[in-house]
Amino acid sequence: MSRGRHVAVDTDQILESLATLADDGETISEGGVVPKRLATECGYHRATVLRALESLVEESAAEVVWGFTDTGPKKSFLPCEPADGGAE
Repeated sequence: MSRGRHVAVDTDQILESLATLADDGETISEGGVVPKRLATECGYHRATVLRALESLVEESAAEVVWGFTDTGPKKSFLPCEPADGGAE
């Protein structure tokens, strides 16, 4: 048995936390401090959160935005705007 290989991830929770952080003006950057915060808030390992973010991008629920820093290119994740205009 391979323990911890296939963790059931609540992508809705991750997307909600992603949106909350984006509302606070923070972007989720691969390998940065914010994914660690996002992982802590969601209760998952940082690598698990990054894989979940990649799957959310594939599902068009999140998007990747590329930027540049002093150390080179930076990949950030942002939630996509809901197609229904955000009605809850």
